Amino acid sequence: MATFEMLKRPDSVIVLGVTAEDRVIIIEQEQPNHPKHWSLPTGRIDEGEDPLEAAQREMREETGFTFADWKLVQVHQPYPKIEWFVHYYVAQNPLERVEQRLDAGEKIEVHEVPYARVVEHIKSGDIQGAEPLLYAILNGKEQLADILALDFVQD
Repeated sequence: MATFEMLKRPDSVIVLGVTAEDRVIIIEQEQPNHPKHWSLPTGRIDEGEDPLEAAQREMREETGFTFADWKLVQVHQPYPKIEWFVHYYVAQNPLERVEQRLDAGEKIEVHEVPYARVVEHIKSGDIQGAEPLLYAILNGKEQLADILALDFVQD
C-alpha cells in the first residue's frame, strides 16, 4: 500500500481595506525572524473561527480599523501539496479606528495610500500576499472600481 503525504497548516485571510474613494490600507511590518516588508493585513484563522470573523479580527488587531461591508473575492490554495486555503476579502466603509492589538514581537505601521501606489507595489513584487490582486491587475483590472466589482472565485 502506498502512502501519500501532504502537509496541513491553518487557513489564512488577507484583506484589502478601502478607507476612502481611492485610498486603501497597506502595512509595513516586521515580524520575529522576518525582515521589514510591505503587505496587506493578513493572518491565520484560529481553530473554530469563521474566515470572515478571522478577517475582521486580523484587520482590527493589525490596523485598528473596523469596516461595515465585507466581500469574499477569492479562496486560493497556494500549494497543491499543502492543505492550506487563503481567503481574500475586500472591506469597505470604515466604521471606526481603535488602538492596534499586536502580537508579541510584531511591529506594524499602518499606511492609507492611493490604490495606484498599491498597484505599483504589487507589480514590482514589493508587497506580500497580494497574488489575486496581481492576477486581476495583469488581466486589465487596475482600477479600484474593477477590484470592488470582482465576483467570488474559487480555484
